[in-house]
Amino acid sequence: MLHIRRKAIAVFGVVVASSALMAPPVSADPPPPGVTFTVAGVNGQGCDLQSLTVPESASEFTVRYGTYQAWGGGGSTSADWVKKCQVVLQAHIPQGFTYAVAGVTYRGYAEQATGARGLLRAWHSIEGMTPSEPLNHLETGPNVKHWSVNTEVAAADLVFKPCGEDRLLYLDSELRVDAGQPTFMAMGTTADPAALNTVRLAWKSC
Repeated sequence: MLHIRRKAIAVFGVVVASSALMAPPVSADPPPPGVTFTVAGVNGQGCDLQSLTVPESASEFTVRYGTYQAWGGGGSTSADWVKKCQVVLQAHIPQGFTYAVAGVTYRGYAEQATGARGLLRAWHSIEGMTPSEPLNHLETGPNVKHWSVNTEVAAADLVFKPCGEDRLLYLDSELRVDAGQPTFMAMGTTADPAALNTVRLAWKSC
């Protein structure tokens, strides 16, 4: 279990949409061999990327942060209540193939007093293309738990990188806590061995 400092803050107003747990879609084509992703940049307050792992099959990859957490309570400030992160990735794929993000599994940890709330807001996009619909995942105290939430992109809504074009992939997210009660919410950190974020990919030939 994580050992944390707790703090309390003022309420923020956010409308949270429910997110169903879904199975990942099947790729249109199998992944090509030799796919890699490299980190082109990490932007935000309090998010430090620790690992990016692409398995040989390249049907998905995983992301882990070092410390990515928001917390509230006595003595906290606005810098503690909201954390934002953007991971920028460069795909290296063989000619004749392209990819889209087919879904993401987000994992983390929450420790909250009664009535306290923590929100994950997350989305992804390929450079110059329409971003995904944002996920809003709410955790409400009292709880001490590991949490997990899946998103899936319908086959008709997959946004494929244009064939032959060199475009970046953006993974955007933010963590917020509120409710004037001790609260803590983290995502995908090295302090929680199970908390890898998994990005699933769909592939097609050009």
